[in-house]
Amino acid sequence: MLVGAEAIAMFMFGDPDATRRIYHAWEAHGLPAFKVGQALWARKGALVAWVDAKESEADRPSDPPAM
Repeated sequence: MLVGAEAIAMFMFGDPDATRRIYHAWEAHGLPAFKVGQALWARKGALVAWVDAKESEADRPSDPPAM
């Protein structure tokens, strides 16, 4: 379990100063985390699964435009 945006940022980006990126991903892109009091918490396994899903979405070819 990761407690705090700094810990999550360190796990995901190797940079504890990337907290704004964490909050943005949580608010705008559905990063699997939750608030306990003022702290953001996340499970490592949920983060890895989320990234895997995002990679799969990016790898999927988009539908060709309709003619």
